[in-house]
Amino acid sequence: MIMMDKWAYSSRLRDKNPYSKLLFGVGNLLICIICRDNVVSLCIFMMMSALIVLLGKMPLRAYIRLLCVPLIFLVISTITVIFEFGHVESSKVVVSLVNGNIYMTAWSLTRGILLFGSSFASVTCLYFLALTTPVIDLIQVLRSFHLPKIVIELMYLIYRFIFLLLETGDAIVVAQDCRLGYKDPKTSVKSTSKMSAVLFVRAYQKADALFSAMESRGYDGDLCVLSTVERPRIWEGVSMLGIIIVEGILCYSFLA
Repeated sequence: MIMMDKWAYSSRLRDKNPYSKLLFGVGNLLICIICRDNVVSLCIFMMMSALIVLLGKMPLRAYIRLLCVPLIFLVISTITVIFEFGHVESSKVVVSLVNGNIYMTAWSLTRGILLFGSSFASVTCLYFLALTTPVIDLIQVLRSFHLPKIVIELMYLIYRFIFLLLETGDAIVVAQDCRLGYKDPKTSVKSTSKMSAVLFVRAYQKADALFSAMESRGYDGDLCVLSTVERPRIWEGVSMLGIIIVEGILCYSFLA
């Protein structure tokens, strides 16, 4: 989480208008979900990766490490979609395990590949927003869309408390490591269990202190933050919308 925030602030696309980036990312995400085609998913994946790595100047190795996180969950989810449980005609079975109770058909394999491709490409669309636009800018954009105040405040507080939880956990791990708390697997397991028991208590205490500090500064249920996000120029919005429309037309003509 901290590294993603770091790459978002250091990206070459960080100063680009967040409205345009949000429109571009969400537009391609919708195209990817609606089309459900492997070629379209591959094109969107390559385009988003090129924008993040080539234009945003994010190190390729760090980007690949980030992609490995959702890749593990997608592979597990795809396997559960490809393999089915029950009895089916032998003519439809491609692979059969456990006396035919667990099987894979050509249709389930095709469905799993399409699901994996569209999901992985959708992840890159979200990564494009997360790795080129700081969360504060995205929240300001959502505020301008007149989202309910409670939603905006929860986003602010959850965003802050995630870092509070990570900082508290990191401090505990460093203190345990200085005392040889991770010298062998048995000690590591014991130290991890102790860290888990203390982490939420410490984080709750810091969160309570943070809320008390907010109240002492006049917090009345509304977080007032100075907005630094400029409204998009007309030509920027029209150009982004035009790109999305052209992509949609190309995908429709390709699939027709």
